[in-house]
Amino acid sequence: MLDVAKSLPEDPEELRRFTALLLAEVKSQAMLIEKLRHQLAGHRSHRFGSSSEMIEQLQLALEASEISVARMTAKLRLPDEEEKDKPKRRPIPDLSRVRRSR
Repeated sequence: MLDVAKSLPEDPEELRRFTALLLAEVKSQAMLIEKLRHQLAGHRSHRFGSSSEMIEQLQLALEASEISVARMTAKLRLPDEEEKDKPKRRPIPDLSRVRRSR
């Protein structure tokens, strides 16, 4: 189509047809551009949209529910068993100091 533009017709009727062809070409390219933009927006929303963040949201919700369950469990917790007597260490024996003379 662009090669034809180098040799434009002189006849006004041919110029009108040529202009109509150019306008049709521009319109079809504009429609193609809009279609591709729409597809790109769809791909972006699929990749970066709320669905990709769904896993993170589910993890946060799971964490929040685990925290609330832990709090409820802590409130309902039974008293701990009594600790057994801890083994006691034997006391350190007294050691006498030996001084050396110099």
